[in-house]
Amino acid sequence: MRVQEWSREPPPPRQAWVLIAPTIGDSRIESEIMRRLGFTLVALIAVSTTGYAENRAFASALSCRAIANTVARNGAVVLITDGDKFDRYVSDQSHCAFGEVITPAWVRSVDNSSCFIGYTCEQHHE
Repeated sequence: MRVQEWSREPPPPRQAWVLIAPTIGDSRIESEIMRRLGFTLVALIAVSTTGYAENRAFASALSCRAIANTVARNGAVVLITDGDKFDRYVSDQSHCAFGEVITPAWVRSVDNSSCFIGYTCEQHHE
């Protein structure tokens, strides 16, 4: 068994971290806090809306193959088919909610008037 020898020197002092809170009414500090909060809010909004916008497509502007590939690649997309008409199209059953079943879906594209692109999720009726 090894015996540890004790040093006669005192241990080094611990460093203490002190948080100095800004005083209310210091406009320089308040404006810096507001600026940082503003930048953070803008960044969060940009990140949260980017993914939402990426999964939308206009069927009238794409070829049949491009639409089908978009659905297959993303798993689920919101496809705008005619003006203000839209629906959610999925590549397979795993993208539907519990109790829903898939139904084959065809849409009009630039090069095909009846293009099979995947499925829609429908409520299962027994």
